[in-house]
Amino acid sequence: MSYYKESGKFNILYTLLVLALVIPAIGGLAYGYSILTHLNPFIYINFFLTIGFMGAIVGGTYLVVLGGQIRNFKLVLLIAILLSAFGLYAVWVGYVAYLFDESFAFAAENLQWGIERLSNQTFTIGRGASGPEMTGIWLYLFWGIEAGVILLVPIIGVYKFIKNATLYCEECQRWAKGEYKIRKKSDKAITKDDLETLLQGKGLDEIMELENVAANYTNYYEFTFTSCEKCCSRFYLSLEHVSNTIDSKGKEEENRIGILPFYELDARLVPENVRASVELSKQH
Repeated sequence: MSYYKESGKFNILYTLLVLALVIPAIGGLAYGYSILTHLNPFIYINFFLTIGFMGAIVGGTYLVVLGGQIRNFKLVLLIAILLSAFGLYAVWVGYVAYLFDESFAFAAENLQWGIERLSNQTFTIGRGASGPEMTGIWLYLFWGIEAGVILLVPIIGVYKFIKNATLYCEECQRWAKGEYKIRKKSDKAITKDDLETLLQGKGLDEIMELENVAANYTNYYEFTFTSCEKCCSRFYLSLEHVSNTIDSKGKEEENRIGILPFYELDARLVPENVRASVELSKQH
């Protein structure tokens, strides 16, 4: 047995079509982001605006992956880098266009001039109307930090939320969306090596015998069986450790740690109830 391996293929036409939709959307969000962070005087709100904008870049990357049927993570990473770089560029073009009341074409053509003009002015942190003031080299330093965040954080998000998040059925030429999840309690910590050894020996019997728990249980393991709901020719098992805690503000917080991503199972080991649940997803 082995893990799911990407074929490295992608649909170039679909990829370009989705990019043609995603790129203008990111450009529009970048313009709105540049205006809001200039008008808003509260730095902590600007922080959430920045997180939201970076989340949009990650979401846009995911849409390109799905629409372009991309099964090559190196290409996914390249697309994320390009969208992040475009997003940063669009933020500054939009910012210069808005602040100098010029067209986007003028701002794009005279971007360096606009940034130099702005660096000689005095700004507050977050480009708001109050707070610590910055100019010159300190302003460049602040902008550099902002640029680094916009460029790097979406890449981290792609690693965290997109890598090992999708599985493609090469036989049916579609994303495998059939899933069946079970939540189990285990007094003994389950590691990647332990589970591999178990699957190569006794199979799933020992796992299925563990006590079932609800999603709000404090500490449990979530086993996810994934297959193409159309053909059900291959089944893969993923494992996450989930812990539900209460933070300092009294709010529930869920923490997930990935242990096993898409381990290919011997089809004979898959319980009938799991197979039936995946096949049932055809009807939804």
